Amino acid sequence: MGYLRGIWADVVKYRMRLAIGLAFTGLLTVACIRLQEQFPFSHFPMYGNPRPKPVDYFFLTDGTGTPLSTLDYAGISSPQIKKRLSTLLKKEDGDLLDQDLGPTAGTREAAQKVLEQIRRDAAASGHARLLTWPAGVQLKMGLIHTRKDGFNESFFTVASLPDAGPPMKGNPEAAEKELGDSAVGFYLSLWKLLSQYTAVLGLALLIVMLRHRMPGRWRTFLLAGTDGQRNGRLEGFCIRAGLAIVLWHCLQNRVGFESLPHPAGLAVWFPDAVLWFGQAGHWDLMLQFAAGLLVWYVAGWGILVPVTALTVLHCLGRSLYASQGAPHHGQNLTALLFLAQTIAAWMQLLGRATCLLRKRSFPDWLRPGNWTAHWLLMAATIAAGYVITFATKWEKSDGNWIKNAPYFANQIVKTHRQNFYNDLNPRYLDGTAPKPLDKPDPDNDRYRHPITANAAFMMEHPRSAKTFFSLGLLLEATAFLLIFRRSWAALYGFGIISFHLLVLHLMELAFVENLLVVGIALLNLPGWLIWWSNRRNPDPAPSADAA
Repeated sequence: MGYLRGIWADVVKYRMRLAIGLAFTGLLTVACIRLQEQFPFSHFPMYGNPRPKPVDYFFLTDGTGTPLSTLDYAGISSPQIKKRLSTLLKKEDGDLLDQDLGPTAGTREAAQKVLEQIRRDAAASGHARLLTWPAGVQLKMGLIHTRKDGFNESFFTVASLPDAGPPMKGNPEAAEKELGDSAVGFYLSLWKLLSQYTAVLGLALLIVMLRHRMPGRWRTFLLAGTDGQRNGRLEGFCIRAGLAIVLWHCLQNRVGFESLPHPAGLAVWFPDAVLWFGQAGHWDLMLQFAAGLLVWYVAGWGILVPVTALTVLHCLGRSLYASQGAPHHGQNLTALLFLAQTIAAWMQLLGRATCLLRKRSFPDWLRPGNWTAHWLLMAATIAAGYVITFATKWEKSDGNWIKNAPYFANQIVKTHRQNFYNDLNPRYLDGTAPKPLDKPDPDNDRYRHPITANAAFMMEHPRSAKTFFSLGLLLEATAFLLIFRRSWAALYGFGIISFHLLVLHLMELAFVENLLVVGIALLNLPGWLIWWSNRRNPDPAPSADAA
């Protein structure tokens, strides 16, 4: 009861802060659901309605039917092919399948357009790793059927190109492989980013350890202002440094397209500016400009200019990618966090201008070095990102998402198939042999790969599947609670990261940028370290004045 009374006291004391956080969460949730795929906004429709109906995926083969690495020939992942096809069919009001006959005539026509466009994009990209297309390349559709007696798959050729493609540079070792959402790419990226963020944690720890050896003015400048509800100068610096590392990692994913077949995001209003990023040499020029802006942003002085510019640059580049009809959701949350900081910076500018015009002193949240408004809107953005996924799942499944959770098994099989066809890595073919067909099918038996143990377990133990996914759905539905307290934010951050890692184990699907920004903003280890140091060694000067 004492703990609950403390929570209520905080609600009353910080009601304006909580009202702003909840309002921002609600507005962002509604905006994303209405705008859907307009980068950085998204309704995050992934796995919104698990069903027993056939699940489809697509891959490339040569004229003899031998699989080709999608990344080495097309420069995009297998899921991106499906997204482009779905976007085109949605635009034309077409259906993907006739449940009795397989792919519809409209699907085959759209698949032919997509295959031709993919080859044109690959030729125009000039990427050093891409290989020349042989004659007779085929686009195959695989269908995964979920039945009581196990899984079964059927295959169709939905498009082909009789002629050989234009010459490519053909040196896959010349650039780091783009592994998409695979577990291998996840661990490599996570290790790289964590090793860089370790320097930020080490700096915060060093300053805390030396607090009694530094002059009082320095100590007040760096450490004051961080408590249970406020975020001070050094804490803000650590958050900015961590987010700058993540954004720099995002900007390394070059986007090189020469057209906007399905304009999205800023491409709707500024097509020329978005296409500028796809021209040769322009991405490198943008990176040089962004590097300077990131240094300015981390320093924290006059942050309005760099954070606004970085948000615009990131959104322009990713809008080019999203405008190809195959949006990827790995960078949306990062972009939304920078958008939230941009809004907070403009709020502070307008607030200070209002105070100066009315000849009033600045309230605490407008004082230089106070990072509270920025952290609050970032926490509300993360909360909205997961509330949005809950709302989309509930809407798409008509409230039957938990009931249908065991059918995630066919999504697991699909994810493993797609990861294999990305780069033909045999590690995705581990599992038990599929049920043999009554009649041999020599043309397609080569594509009937083993079924992963996780998928088989989920179908055999539906109650376990429902329990696991219901916990995840509850976490998403109540994510708005994380804005109430710093401790609740850390608790939800730990829960979100744990759930992502479990999904990685089950589905080989990971969002490394999401994990990093949630860890930086919600777990916020430097902030907890500074808070603990301030409580253990309080300074005589009032922290509110210093903040």
